[in-house]
Amino acid sequence: MYFLTDIPDKTVWDMYYEFLTIIFGVDFPPVIAYICFVSFLLFIFGILIWIFRVIFRGFY
Repeated sequence: MYFLTDIPDKTVWDMYYEFLTIIFGVDFPPVIAYICFVSFLLFIFGILIWIFRVIFRGFY
């Protein structure tokens, strides 16, 4: 059984980088990690704008 004290001392960026290492392989430049992160944020921002446009379509 795992407790919160058993979590290793890793930052979210370290875990994200390890996840991308699984996808892209061991020797990938860190710039790819930044590009993927920014692309993900733009995607989420676009989805939120789309949802608000659908919700408030009749009001403008």
